[in-house]
Amino acid sequence: MGWGALILSTLGVLAVVEPGRAALSPDLWRGNLILVAAAVSWALFSVLVRKVTMEIPSLPFTFIGLMGGLLVALPLAGWELSNESMGPITVGIIAGVLFLGLISTALAFYLWNLAFESLEAGMAALTFFAQPLVGASLGVVFLGEQLTPMFLVGGVLILLGIYLGARPNTKAI
Repeated sequence: MGWGALILSTLGVLAVVEPGRAALSPDLWRGNLILVAAAVSWALFSVLVRKVTMEIPSLPFTFIGLMGGLLVALPLAGWELSNESMGPITVGIIAGVLFLGLISTALAFYLWNLAFESLEAGMAALTFFAQPLVGASLGVVFLGEQLTPMFLVGGVLILLGIYLGARPNTKAI
């Protein structure tokens, strides 16, 4: 049943993103390959998070990870500031940076790590399939985008796959 959940969710993601409607110009292949590499590295990160959070609680692990990232980012930010001019800093810019840093990064990483502390890696990874659903739904709310029938079919398949993976006495993957 675990493989069934994975296959259903994967088919759902394909339906949601509708690759047949995508503009697949040669200029986009590099970006697509980078996204595939990002998915593979995120999968490896997720498995390693599961292993580490069996011994270290999620909150200190997340804090240590964020501090390590900050140590790498600060010198790079300094280098960028020395090579590029910076526009005016407004309240909107500050709010955006705080949102990205605190909500989209720190809170998201903590919740992701907490999920892997609590769930088997396969089950927690299945929830990653909900990301296109959430992204497309936010596109509807904030950007006025339209949902297609294929999106609705894909959404049902994704949710069914997650449900099957979450059922007792089944393996997630």
